[in-house]
Amino acid sequence: MAFRLRFLASIVVALLALASTADAAQGYDSTTGASPMPAQPDVPASEESMAPTLESYSQQCVARIQRLMAAQSPDMEDDAVSVQAVRIARDGRVLSIDTVGQTSHPDLDRFARRVIQQASPFPPVPEAVADDRESVTIELGFTVREGSVRVE
Repeated sequence: MAFRLRFLASIVVALLALASTADAAQGYDSTTGASPMPAQPDVPASEESMAPTLESYSQQCVARIQRLMAAQSPDMEDDAVSVQAVRIARDGRVLSIDTVGQTSHPDLDRFARRVIQQASPFPPVPEAVADDRESVTIELGFTVREGSVRVE
């Protein structure tokens, strides 16, 4: 009797694995029940769509700051928020850092300014992003969640 149950259980497991493989091959997500997406034709990206944007440059700056912040863990209250406007020269030097709006978290403001200065200089601003401007300004939001600071 026990042998039959194990045999039947192994058959059920094999059938489930087979069904899951077939669903995956067709694009179905068995965990959510999502239908397959129609196949998209391969369309080469235009040069314009591949050009750097202010958003992609900002993400590079955020990644640099996050690497520095990983080694620092300030003791601050959760839900603290600080937004900093950072003006960056074409060569990546930080020209100015200004707190945006009113904040009630001066410790977080100081921490944000300090880590931005430590991350400087940033990568040079791509020509496509800078255009004919001498500098660009990006806004970085610092938040405290579960005892750690995050930047976006």
